[in-house]
Order: sequence, then C-alpha cells, then structure tokens
Amino acid sequence: MVLTAALYGTLPTGRRPLRRSGARAGWALGVTGVLGRAAAGLGLLLAGKSPRTAAERRWVRSQYDPSPRVGAGQTLAESGIRVGGDISDGLYREIERIAGPAGLGATIEADQMPLDRDLRRDRDHAWAGGLMESEDYELVCAAPRAVLDAAQRRLWRTERLTLTIIGTLTPEKGIRIRVDGRLVSIPSLGAGYDHFR
Repeated sequence: MVLTAALYGTLPTGRRPLRRSGARAGWALGVTGVLGRAAAGLGLLLAGKSPRTAAERRWVRSQYDPSPRVGAGQTLAESGIRVGGDISDGLYREIERIAGPAGLGATIEADQMPLDRDLRRDRDHAWAGGLMESEDYELVCAAPRAVLDAAQRRLWRTERLTLTIIGTLTPEKGIRIRVDGRLVSIPSLGAGYDHFR
C-alpha cells in the first residue's frame, strides 16, 4: 500500500519563505531550541527501555510530541532571514543542503551547540548526536551575523525560543567541527535521515 499526501498554501503579499538557496560565505549559522532530545528518546524506545529519570522522560516526550516551528519560521523571515530549513532529518544533513548548492562548506563550534544539558553532562561527544542524528523539530538558518543577532532578540520576545549561533559558512567545501580547539572534518556518509536510502 502507498499513501501520498500533498499540502498547498499561499503566502501573504510581500512575504517570502525560508529557502535553502542563496547562502553566502561568511554568514553565521543559527539553530533554534535545544538539540539531541528527540534522538535520545528514540534511542531509548528502540532499545525497549522505559524512561526512568526526568531527563529520559523529557527525551521521550520530545520524540512523541514534537512542536513544529511554524511561528519561529515566520519570525525568522520577518527578521530578514531568507535561508533556512527544518532539521528533522538531521542538522548535518540540512547544513549540507544549504551550503552544498552554493559551493560552500561550514565550520561548527561544538561547545556552542545548544545540547540538552543532561546529554552534554552524561555523554562523551554529545555534540555528535546533536549534529549527526535526526528527529529534532528545530530550524537552522544562515544570514549575516547582525541579522541573526536581531532575529535572536525578536524570536525570544515573540516565541520565547532561543536562536543559538553555532558556526559559519565557509568558502571551503565540507563540514568541519571545532572540538577542544581542534578542527575535525566530518564525512557525510550516514549522517541524518535520507528518505531515499
């Protein structure tokens, strides 16, 4: 059996959607909310484990009851951001989709990633889950730093949602992450979720 769904809509005059195209080298990368919770929740569920701690219950709740960032996307667009997308297939995969077509790469700062506090405390290299795994219903966007700074303030005022700057788009292709002062190249194989793999 095959089920297919399509959704159509319109934008008000003068509004533009966030698109993956149009990125420029030197632009900052920002991500909404907190990373890693939904993937951690999925990991518990796939292992057949029941959540025992408040943190584990938070992770499973993020998997079962995500909050699509529709309002946040509108706020980012109203703040002048034109490039972005959702990271439900994985942060790494979405950065690739933004940087790749423009012939760019990216440098991500591991210590700037807004990881769940319990994941950061309890797991070595927790940044790897936040970057490479999927499931988070958050947004990543790219713009000049001043535009992202203004969007941070507006997003907190309107949505009570954080926008954290995690890196920069670079003229060199490929995605790298700075961990403990070392720059590490990350191969794309197996990162995130690919609908056609």
